[in-house]
Amino acid sequence: MPTRVAIVTNPSHDIATEYLYSWSQQIVANVISQSISFDLHELKGNNVTKENLTKLIEEKNPHLILFHGHGGNNRIFGFKTNILIACDDNEGLLINKIVHSLTCDSGEILGPKCISIGTKAFIGYQKEFKFAHLWGKTDGQRQTDVLAGMFLGPAFEVNKAILEGNTVELAYQRSQQMYVNNLQMLLTSPNPTVSKVYASGLYHDMVNQVALGNRNSSF
Repeated sequence: MPTRVAIVTNPSHDIATEYLYSWSQQIVANVISQSISFDLHELKGNNVTKENLTKLIEEKNPHLILFHGHGGNNRIFGFKTNILIACDDNEGLLINKIVHSLTCDSGEILGPKCISIGTKAFIGYQKEFKFAHLWGKTDGQRQTDVLAGMFLGPAFEVNKAILEGNTVELAYQRSQQMYVNNLQMLLTSPNPTVSKVYASGLYHDMVNQVALGNRNSSF
């Protein structure tokens, strides 16, 4: 069986991307612990640039790309303001790939454009990706942040499901179900840390998560 190849971007330059980085490490470690085999290439910190991403995609020809960071409706950012992928520029790099863009807004214009030119599937958010947290300072604190987990758990369930070899459809459904479960928890929990005041933000993420393209495709 051919080796499955994945690329992940983790710029980790502010509190939001530091949380995404910490959760990314945790999810990948969890999948690897299940003896699931794949070839993973990670761009981190100030190495998350358009030039480095282009080179890596051209060299490794990945089946899956996981973007973690900031975005706009027609672009995905890497380290700080470095644009990795943009409409009418280099979206062709994503042809024949499965993409999960854990960024704000990129599912609105960039996602559909990618599908129109041949990206297999694009999972992302068509509006801002919202999440709350408890200002964790270390990987461990961020990974066990119960408030952040309400938002990041469903988002990263996509990564987990796809890396396990499931279809895009199942990954999306697992994520959506976790959103529902977490909403119910927020609305009923007596714990003030995870109170219902955060429910609107979580609901916003749930309804703005999109799965475009071939939902039967898998990594």
